[in-house]
Amino acid sequence: MRFSIVIPVYNVEKYLRKCLESVVNQTYKDFELIIVNDSSTDKSQEIIDEYVKKYDFIKAYTKEYGGVSDARNFGITKASGDYLVFIDSDDYIDKEHLDRLSNVIDLNNDVDVIGFNAKKVNEHGELIENMVLPHFENLSGEDAIIELVNAKIMFDPVWTFAYSRKYWREQEFQYAKGLLHEDFGLTPIVILKAKKVTCADFAGYYYVKRSGSIMTSKSLEMEQKRNNDLIAEFDILKNEIESKDFENKYAEKLLKAYIANAMILRAEGVEKRFVRDYKSKIKSRRIFDWVIDDTFKRNIRKLIMKIKFSLL
Repeated sequence: MRFSIVIPVYNVEKYLRKCLESVVNQTYKDFELIIVNDSSTDKSQEIIDEYVKKYDFIKAYTKEYGGVSDARNFGITKASGDYLVFIDSDDYIDKEHLDRLSNVIDLNNDVDVIGFNAKKVNEHGELIENMVLPHFENLSGEDAIIELVNAKIMFDPVWTFAYSRKYWREQEFQYAKGLLHEDFGLTPIVILKAKKVTCADFAGYYYVKRSGSIMTSKSLEMEQKRNNDLIAEFDILKNEIESKDFENKYAEKLLKAYIANAMILRAEGVEKRFVRDYKSKIKSRRIFDWVIDDTFKRNIRKLIMKIKFSLL
Protein backbone atom coordinates (compact mmCIF):
# COMPACT_ATOMS: atom_id res chain seq x y z
CA MET A 1 0.00 0.00 0.00
CA ARG A 2 1.07 3.59 -0.43
CA PHE A 3 0.67 5.12 3.04
CA SER A 4 1.04 4.06 6.66
CA ILE A 5 -0.47 6.64 9.02
CA VAL A 6 0.95 6.45 12.54
CA ILE A 7 -0.97 8.05 15.42
CA PRO A 8 0.42 7.84 18.98
CA VAL A 9 -2.33 8.18 21.59
CA TYR A 10 -2.16 9.19 25.22
CA ASN A 11 -5.15 10.54 27.15
CA VAL A 12 -6.77 12.46 24.28
CA GLU A 13 -10.40 11.32 24.50
CA LYS A 14 -11.56 14.90 23.92
CA TYR A 15 -9.81 15.19 20.54
CA LEU A 16 -9.31 11.63 19.30
CA ARG A 17 -12.62 11.09 17.52
CA LYS A 18 -12.16 14.16 15.30
CA CYS A 19 -8.64 13.03 14.47
CA LEU A 20 -9.75 9.52 13.50
CA GLU A 21 -12.74 10.79 11.51
CA SER A 22 -10.39 12.92 9.40
CA VAL A 23 -8.42 9.78 8.53
CA VAL A 24 -11.21 7.30 7.82
CA ASN A 25 -12.93 9.83 5.54
CA GLN A 26 -9.95 10.31 3.22
CA THR A 27 -10.82 10.44 -0.46
CA TYR A 28 -7.71 8.35 -1.16
CA LYS A 29 -8.12 4.82 0.18
CA ASP A 30 -4.77 3.03 -0.28
CA PHE A 31 -3.53 3.34 3.28
CA GLU A 32 -3.39 1.67 6.67
CA LEU A 33 -3.92 3.40 10.00
CA ILE A 34 -1.67 2.38 12.89
CA ILE A 35 -2.83 3.55 16.31
CA VAL A 36 -0.47 3.14 19.26
CA ASN A 37 -2.12 3.62 22.64
CA ASP A 38 0.69 4.50 25.03
CA SER A 39 -1.17 3.25 28.15
CA SER A 40 -3.87 5.92 28.26
CA THR A 41 -5.88 6.10 31.47
CA ASP A 42 -8.92 7.88 30.03
CA LYS A 43 -11.50 6.58 27.52
CA SER A 44 -9.16 6.75 24.52
CA GLN A 45 -9.05 2.94 24.20
CA GLU A 46 -12.85 2.73 24.08
CA ILE A 47 -12.85 5.12 21.13
CA ILE A 48 -10.07 3.17 19.43
CA ASP A 49 -11.99 -0.11 19.89
CA GLU A 50 -15.04 1.46 18.28
CA TYR A 51 -13.09 2.38 15.15
CA VAL A 52 -11.23 -0.94 14.96
CA LYS A 53 -14.55 -2.80 14.84
CA LYS A 54 -15.80 -0.55 12.04
CA TYR A 55 -12.73 -0.32 9.77
CA ASP A 56 -10.53 -3.23 8.73
CA PHE A 57 -7.61 -1.01 7.66
CA ILE A 58 -6.95 0.03 11.26
CA LYS A 59 -4.25 -1.72 13.29
CA ALA A 60 -4.36 -0.84 16.97
CA TYR A 61 -1.76 -1.60 19.62
CA THR A 62 -1.47 -0.93 23.33
CA LYS A 63 1.96 -0.70 24.90
CA GLU A 64 3.58 0.15 28.19
CA TYR A 65 4.00 3.89 28.59
CA GLY A 66 7.16 5.15 26.95
CA GLY A 67 6.24 8.61 25.66
CA VAL A 68 5.36 9.86 22.19
CA SER A 69 8.81 9.10 20.75
CA ASP A 70 8.62 5.47 21.81
CA ALA A 71 5.05 5.19 20.52
CA ARG A 72 6.07 6.55 17.10
CA ASN A 73 9.06 4.21 16.92
CA PHE A 74 6.78 1.28 17.78
CA GLY A 75 4.22 2.30 15.16
CA ILE A 76 6.88 2.51 12.45
CA THR A 77 7.90 -1.10 13.11
CA LYS A 78 4.32 -2.16 12.32
CA ALA A 79 4.09 -0.12 9.10
CA SER A 80 4.02 -1.66 5.62
CA GLY A 81 3.20 1.35 3.43
CA ASP A 82 5.59 3.02 1.00
CA TYR A 83 5.36 6.33 2.89
CA LEU A 84 5.01 7.20 6.55
CA VAL A 85 2.57 9.91 7.62
CA PHE A 86 2.45 11.05 11.25
CA ILE A 87 -0.53 12.68 12.93
CA ASP A 88 -0.71 13.84 16.53
CA SER A 89 -3.90 12.53 18.12
CA ASP A 90 -5.24 15.98 19.00
CA ASP A 91 -4.78 17.24 15.40
CA TYR A 92 -6.50 16.29 12.14
CA ILE A 93 -6.00 16.31 8.36
CA ASP A 94 -7.90 17.55 5.31
CA LYS A 95 -10.01 14.86 3.62
CA GLU A 96 -7.92 15.16 0.43
CA HIS A 97 -4.57 15.12 2.20
CA LEU A 98 -3.50 11.66 1.05
CA ASP A 99 -4.81 12.29 -2.46
CA ARG A 100 -2.56 15.31 -2.79
CA LEU A 101 0.41 13.51 -1.29
CA SER A 102 -0.10 10.64 -3.73
CA ASN A 103 -0.10 13.08 -6.67
CA VAL A 104 3.21 14.52 -5.48
CA ILE A 105 4.71 11.03 -5.28
CA ASP A 106 3.53 10.24 -8.82
CA LEU A 107 5.19 13.40 -10.13
CA ASN A 108 8.45 12.99 -8.20
CA ASN A 109 9.96 9.53 -8.54
CA ASP A 110 11.65 8.05 -5.46
CA VAL A 111 11.25 11.20 -3.37
CA ASP A 112 12.48 10.62 0.20
CA VAL A 113 10.72 13.45 2.01
CA ILE A 114 7.60 15.42 1.06
CA GLY A 115 6.74 18.65 2.84
CA PHE A 116 3.39 20.45 2.82
CA ASN A 117 1.72 23.41 4.45
CA ALA A 118 -0.33 23.34 7.64
CA LYS A 119 -2.89 25.46 9.42
CA LYS A 120 -2.64 26.31 13.09
CA VAL A 121 -6.18 26.45 14.51
CA ASN A 122 -7.78 26.76 17.92
CA GLU A 123 -9.98 24.10 19.50
CA HIS A 124 -13.00 25.50 17.62
CA GLY A 125 -11.27 25.13 14.26
CA GLU A 126 -10.73 28.87 13.84
CA LEU A 127 -7.57 29.81 11.93
CA ILE A 128 -4.71 31.22 13.99
CA GLU A 129 -1.89 31.04 11.46
CA ASN A 130 -1.02 29.62 8.05
CA MET A 131 2.19 27.59 8.32
CA VAL A 132 3.65 27.76 4.81
CA LEU A 133 6.79 25.98 3.62
CA PRO A 134 8.72 27.16 0.54
CA HIS A 135 7.68 25.34 -2.63
CA PHE A 136 10.39 23.33 -4.44
CA GLU A 137 10.86 19.96 -6.13
CA ASN A 138 13.49 17.22 -5.93
CA LEU A 139 16.24 19.08 -4.11
CA SER A 140 19.06 17.35 -2.27
CA GLY A 141 18.81 17.38 1.51
CA GLU A 142 21.43 20.12 1.83
CA ASP A 143 19.74 22.32 -0.78
CA ALA A 144 16.37 21.72 0.89
CA ILE A 145 17.83 22.86 4.23
CA ILE A 146 19.01 26.10 2.55
CA GLU A 147 15.52 26.76 1.16
CA LEU A 148 13.79 25.96 4.44
CA VAL A 149 16.08 28.03 6.65
CA ASN A 150 16.06 31.00 4.28
CA ALA A 151 12.26 30.92 4.34
CA LYS A 152 12.51 31.81 8.06
CA ILE A 153 9.91 29.27 9.15
CA MET A 154 9.88 26.46 11.69
CA PHE A 155 10.23 23.18 9.82
CA ASP A 156 10.97 20.59 12.48
CA PRO A 157 7.43 19.35 13.38
CA VAL A 158 7.28 15.69 12.38
CA TRP A 159 3.77 16.02 10.97
CA THR A 160 4.58 18.60 8.28
CA PHE A 161 6.37 15.98 6.16
CA ALA A 162 5.72 12.49 4.78
CA TYR A 163 8.66 10.10 4.61
CA SER A 164 9.70 7.20 2.40
CA ARG A 165 9.61 4.13 4.62
CA LYS A 166 12.44 2.58 2.61
CA TYR A 167 14.61 5.65 3.21
CA TRP A 168 13.65 5.73 6.90
CA ARG A 169 14.52 2.07 7.31
CA GLU A 170 17.83 2.34 5.43
CA GLN A 171 18.96 5.24 7.61
CA GLU A 172 17.69 3.54 10.78
CA PHE A 173 16.10 6.74 12.07
CA GLN A 174 14.79 6.63 15.64
CA TYR A 175 13.13 9.19 17.85
CA ALA A 176 14.98 9.60 21.14
CA LYS A 177 12.96 7.65 23.68
CA GLY A 178 11.74 9.53 26.72
CA LEU A 179 12.62 12.99 25.38
CA LEU A 180 10.25 15.80 24.48
CA HIS A 181 11.01 17.95 21.41
CA GLU A 182 11.72 14.64 19.68
CA ASP A 183 11.04 16.04 16.20
CA PHE A 184 13.41 18.98 16.77
CA GLY A 185 16.16 16.44 17.36
CA LEU A 186 15.41 14.33 14.28
CA THR A 187 13.45 16.08 11.49
CA PRO A 188 16.35 18.34 10.37
CA ILE A 189 18.61 15.28 10.10
CA VAL A 190 16.00 13.31 8.13
CA ILE A 191 15.79 16.19 5.64
CA LEU A 192 19.54 16.74 5.56
CA LYS A 193 20.40 13.12 4.66
CA ALA A 194 17.74 12.77 1.97
CA LYS A 195 18.64 12.48 -1.71
CA LYS A 196 15.34 14.01 -2.84
CA VAL A 197 13.12 16.44 -0.95
CA THR A 198 9.98 18.06 -2.37
CA CYS A 199 7.79 20.64 -0.67
CA ALA A 200 4.32 20.87 -2.21
CA ASP A 201 2.07 23.90 -2.17
CA PHE A 202 -1.01 22.64 -0.36
CA ALA A 203 -2.22 22.74 3.24
CA GLY A 204 -3.27 19.30 4.42
CA TYR A 205 -2.65 19.34 8.16
CA TYR A 206 -4.50 21.08 11.00
CA TYR A 207 -2.40 21.68 14.09
CA VAL A 208 -4.67 22.33 17.06
CA LYS A 209 -3.33 24.86 19.53
CA ARG A 210 -4.85 23.98 22.86
CA SER A 211 -5.84 26.69 25.33
CA GLY A 212 -3.42 27.36 28.17
CA SER A 213 -3.84 26.18 31.73
CA ILE A 214 -2.85 27.39 35.19
CA MET A 215 0.73 26.50 36.17
CA THR A 216 0.76 23.63 38.68
CA SER A 217 3.56 21.72 40.39
CA LYS A 218 3.11 18.97 37.80
CA SER A 219 3.29 21.40 34.89
CA LEU A 220 6.32 23.06 36.46
CA GLU A 221 8.00 19.67 36.54
CA MET A 222 7.09 19.22 32.86
CA GLU A 223 8.46 22.69 32.07
CA GLN A 224 11.82 21.76 33.54
CA LYS A 225 11.80 18.49 31.61
CA ARG A 226 11.09 20.36 28.37
CA ASN A 227 14.12 22.55 28.95
CA ASN A 228 16.40 19.64 29.77
CA ASP A 229 15.10 17.56 26.87
CA LEU A 230 15.62 20.42 24.43
CA ILE A 231 19.25 20.61 25.53
CA ALA A 232 19.55 16.83 25.09
CA GLU A 233 18.06 17.08 21.57
CA PHE A 234 20.58 19.83 20.76
CA ASP A 235 23.40 17.51 21.79
CA ILE A 236 22.01 14.83 19.46
CA LEU A 237 21.80 17.30 16.58
CA LYS A 238 25.30 18.60 17.28
CA ASN A 239 26.78 15.11 17.08
CA GLU A 240 24.94 14.36 13.84
CA ILE A 241 25.91 17.62 12.16
CA GLU A 242 29.55 17.53 13.21
CA SER A 243 29.91 13.94 11.98
CA LYS A 244 28.59 14.77 8.50
CA ASP A 245 30.85 15.81 5.64
CA PHE A 246 28.83 18.62 4.05
CA GLU A 247 29.17 19.15 0.31
CA ASN A 248 27.69 22.63 0.74
CA LYS A 249 29.24 24.47 3.69
CA TYR A 250 26.57 27.17 3.43
CA ALA A 251 23.94 24.54 4.23
CA GLU A 252 25.93 23.58 7.32
CA LYS A 253 26.15 27.20 8.49
CA LEU A 254 22.43 27.79 7.93
CA LEU A 255 21.36 24.62 9.70
CA LYS A 256 23.56 25.43 12.69
CA ALA A 257 22.11 28.95 12.78
CA TYR A 258 18.53 27.62 12.63
CA ILE A 259 19.18 25.30 15.55
CA ALA A 260 21.04 27.95 17.57
CA ASN A 261 18.29 30.53 17.04
CA ALA A 262 15.65 28.05 18.20
CA MET A 263 17.63 27.25 21.35
CA ILE A 264 18.29 30.89 22.18
CA LEU A 265 14.75 32.10 21.51
CA ARG A 266 13.41 29.30 23.71
CA ALA A 267 14.99 31.10 26.68
CA GLU A 268 12.43 33.90 26.34
CA GLY A 269 9.61 31.47 27.15
CA VAL A 270 11.30 29.63 30.00
CA GLU A 271 9.68 29.92 33.43
CA LYS A 272 11.69 32.48 35.43
CA ARG A 273 12.80 30.03 38.10
CA PHE A 274 14.47 27.89 35.41
CA VAL A 275 16.05 30.62 33.27
CA ARG A 276 19.44 30.69 35.02
CA ASP A 277 19.91 26.94 34.62
CA TYR A 278 18.84 27.00 30.96
CA LYS A 279 21.11 29.95 30.16
CA SER A 280 24.03 28.21 31.84
CA LYS A 281 23.57 25.16 29.63
CA ILE A 282 23.33 27.34 26.51
CA LYS A 283 26.57 29.11 27.40
CA SER A 284 28.45 25.92 28.24
CA ARG A 285 27.67 24.56 24.78
CA ARG A 286 28.81 27.78 23.05
CA ILE A 287 25.58 27.84 21.06
CA PHE A 288 26.09 31.49 20.12
CA ASP A 289 29.07 30.36 18.03
CA TRP A 290 26.52 28.82 15.64
CA VAL A 291 24.73 32.13 15.00
CA ILE A 292 25.82 33.54 11.64
CA ASP A 293 27.64 36.89 11.81
CA ASP A 294 29.27 37.05 8.34
CA THR A 295 27.70 40.39 7.37
CA PHE A 296 27.35 43.70 9.20
CA LYS A 297 23.58 43.22 9.52
CA ARG A 298 23.95 39.69 10.90
CA ASN A 299 26.70 40.81 13.28
CA ILE A 300 24.42 43.50 14.72
CA ARG A 301 21.58 41.01 15.01
CA LYS A 302 23.82 38.57 16.89
CA LEU A 303 24.93 41.33 19.26
CA ILE A 304 21.30 42.25 19.98
CA MET A 305 20.48 38.58 20.61
CA LYS A 306 23.33 38.35 23.12
CA ILE A 307 22.19 41.48 24.94
CA LYS A 308 18.58 40.30 25.15
CA PHE A 309 19.75 36.87 26.30
CA SER A 310 21.90 38.36 29.07
CA LEU A 311 18.97 40.43 30.35
CA LEU A 312 16.60 37.46 30.76
